[in-house]
Amino acid sequence: MPFHLFNVLQGHSKDVRAVSVTPEGSILSGSRDLLAKLWTPAGTDGFVHSATYKGHEEYITCVQSIPPSEAFPRGLYVTGGYDRKILIFNPETEEVIITLEGHTSAVTSIFAVKNDCILTSSSDGTAKMWNIYARVAKVTFTGHDLPVWSVIYLTAGFIVTGCADKIVRVFKKDGTISCSLEGHTDCVRALAPLNDSVQFLSCGNDGIVRRWSAYNDGCLQAYHGHSNSIYAIVTSLDNTFFVTAGEDSQLILWTNIFAEPNIEQIEHPSQTIWDVAILPNNDIVTGASDGNIRIFSQDDERMASVEVMAAFVKECEEAKNVANLNETTRMDTRESNEVKGDGGAKQTSDFVFFVDVEDGKPPLKLYYNKGDDEYESAKKFIDQNNLSYAYLQQIVDFIRQNTPQTSTKPSEPYIDPFTGGSRYIPGGDRDDQSTGKDSSNSSVEPLSKSIFPQKEYVLFEVANIPKIQDKILELCPKTATGEIDSDRINTIITLGTTNVKPSSDALHILMDMMHWPEGNVFPVLDITRLAIRKDVINHKLCSNEFGPKLMKNILGYMAPSSLPVNKMLAIRVICNMMSQPSGEELYAKNKDDIFSLLRTSVIEGTNFNKPLQVAAATLLLNSSVYFTKKNDPNEIRDCLVYVQDLLNFFKDEEAIFRAVVSLGTLYCYSKDSLISSMTLNFLTSQISQSKVEKVVTACKYILNQWESVNKNV
Repeated sequence: MPFHLFNVLQGHSKDVRAVSVTPEGSILSGSRDLLAKLWTPAGTDGFVHSATYKGHEEYITCVQSIPPSEAFPRGLYVTGGYDRKILIFNPETEEVIITLEGHTSAVTSIFAVKNDCILTSSSDGTAKMWNIYARVAKVTFTGHDLPVWSVIYLTAGFIVTGCADKIVRVFKKDGTISCSLEGHTDCVRALAPLNDSVQFLSCGNDGIVRRWSAYNDGCLQAYHGHSNSIYAIVTSLDNTFFVTAGEDSQLILWTNIFAEPNIEQIEHPSQTIWDVAILPNNDIVTGASDGNIRIFSQDDERMASVEVMAAFVKECEEAKNVANLNETTRMDTRESNEVKGDGGAKQTSDFVFFVDVEDGKPPLKLYYNKGDDEYESAKKFIDQNNLSYAYLQQIVDFIRQNTPQTSTKPSEPYIDPFTGGSRYIPGGDRDDQSTGKDSSNSSVEPLSKSIFPQKEYVLFEVANIPKIQDKILELCPKTATGEIDSDRINTIITLGTTNVKPSSDALHILMDMMHWPEGNVFPVLDITRLAIRKDVINHKLCSNEFGPKLMKNILGYMAPSSLPVNKMLAIRVICNMMSQPSGEELYAKNKDDIFSLLRTSVIEGTNFNKPLQVAAATLLLNSSVYFTKKNDPNEIRDCLVYVQDLLNFFKDEEAIFRAVVSLGTLYCYSKDSLISSMTLNFLTSQISQSKVEKVVTACKYILNQWESVNKNV
C-alpha cells in the first residue's frame, strides 16, 4: 500500500536540518533556528510539541538519542552544531548536562553506539568516538582529505565514515583503517547500517545509493532513483526497506533491497529534504528546508485531513524546482592579499567574498584565488558551511562575475591546450573560447608531446542549467489550456543534470521536444548534449530503440536550411555522444552522413560563425581520435584527406587550433600519407601570422614531422 501524508509538524522557524526517533517513539528535531524540539505521539492526532532544547550558538546540524540507562531511563538527547559543540540533554529537565568539545569545525553527524558511547563526524576531516561521561574522545579517526559527513558503527566492531573526498572508509576500533571503498563520484553524505553486522549503505551528491561490506568486497549493489544529491538515508529495523532524501524534493522508499529494488517516490514542496527517520510503526519522518516536519504512513487510520492533504498537494504543485539563492543571500566582494581564516590564522587569497545567508548572522567568507576552479571553490565553501547544493551554480556565477577570468596559474607545469588551464574547468562562460596568446615561453616539443597524438575526446560540458531551464520554459509550446507542461520540462532537465538511468518515458519526451519549432528547439538540443555525456543515459539514448530517432533529428538540424545555432548544438551533441562506447557505435553507423552534412551544409555553408567553427573543428578532432583508436589505416588516410580539404575554411583561432590538432593526430598514425601543398602553405602561413602560440607550436610540430619524413625524398 502506498504511503500518504499523516501529519505536518510546524514549530521551527527555519530549515529542519535533522530528525531522529527516541527510544519512546517520539521525534527529536534540530533546526537552523538553533533549537532542538521534542514531538510526542498524540494518538490519531499525530504528534504534538512537548519540549524545546536550547544551548547552541550556531545552527543545529544533527540530533540523536542515547539508549536508556539506570541513571537516565528515558535515555539522553544529543545535538551537534555548526558551533563545533556536542550538547547532551536530560529529557526530563531540558537542560544541558554534558558538553563535548574537540572538533575544530562543524559537527556533521552523531551515532549512538551504546548508552555511554557515541560517534561524531565533522567538517574538520575527522570522526571521534566519545566516552560521554568522561567527556573525552577515546579515539580520533583520521586520514580523510575533506569534511567527514557521516559516521556509523557496525555491530561486527567496525566504524565507517563517509567523506567529501568521495571515499568510504572502514576503521577498526583503535582508529586504524581496515579498508577504503571507492565508487562514489562525488561527496559521500550519509551512511546507514544493515542488520547483518557487516553490510551498510552509503549515499551522496552523485545521487546514487551503494551497498557495501566492511570486508572490502567492493560495491555489492547500486541503487538509482534520485535526480540530485542525496543527503539522508535510514534503514527499517527489519531490513525490509530503506528510505532516502535529498536535493530533488523526493523522499524515496526502497523495497526488495537485496534484489531488483522497487521504489516509491513521495514528492515534497521543498527542494531540500535534509533528513529522514523511521518510527517503530514504520511511519516515515522528514525534515525539510521549509521548516516543516512531515510524517507519512501506510495505515489508513493515520491519514491527514482532507484540508491538510489538499494544501500539501497544492504546495507540491506550486513549488519551485530550484531554490533561488538571490532571494536568500547577498554577496559582496573585496580584493585581498591576505585575510584571516575562520580559525584566526592568516590565509592568503586573491579575493574574499562575503556571503550573507542568514539575517542577523555574520556573513560567511568564501576565499578564492585567481585561476582556481570556480566549481571546486564553491563546493568547498558549501561543504565547509553545511549549505544546500541548490546554491552551487549561483555561487559559481557570482565568482565569475566578480573576478577577472584567467586560464592558468603561472606556476602550473602543464598547460591543457584546449582550455588554457591545468585541466578542464567545467562551467566556464564558453566551451569554445580562444585562450589567446600563451604567455609562457614553452618550446615546440613540450607542448607538442602533450597534444600529439590527441587520445581523448574533447567535450562541450559547460552549462548554466538555470538559464537553459528558463529558456525552455520561455519557448515551450503551451497545452490546450494555455498552460506549460512543467512535468515534461522537469523530466528532461533531470536528464541533463544527473547520471541516473533514464526511463523510456523520459527519452520519449526528449525525442518529442526535438520536434519543437526550429526557432524554439535550441535549448532542448543544449540539454541533450549535456545528457548524452553520461554513460547510463548515453547507453540508452544511443540504443537501437532511440539511436535512429536521435540521429534523424540531429542530422536534420545539420541540414542546409537549419539555423546556425541549431547546427552548432547538433554538432556538439555528436561530439559529446562519442565519449561513451554506445555513442561511438552510433557515430560509426552514421559517419558518412555526418561528414557529408558537416562539409556541404556547415563548413561550406553561410553564417559559418565562431561557435559553429569551433564545434565543427571539434568534431573533426574527435573523428581523428575515433579513427586512430580503431587503427584502421584506410580510414585514417581518408579522414586525413577530408581534414586537409577543410582547413582553409576555419578563421577563428581556437577552431584553427583544433583542426590542426586533428590533422597532426592523424598524421602521427599515417606518416606515409600525402600532405598537400595547400596544407603545407596553410601551416606555414599560420606560423608567420597567428598570434596564438599554441597554434604556431602545433603547426611547427607537424611541419617538423613532415620534413623529417620527406628530407631524403
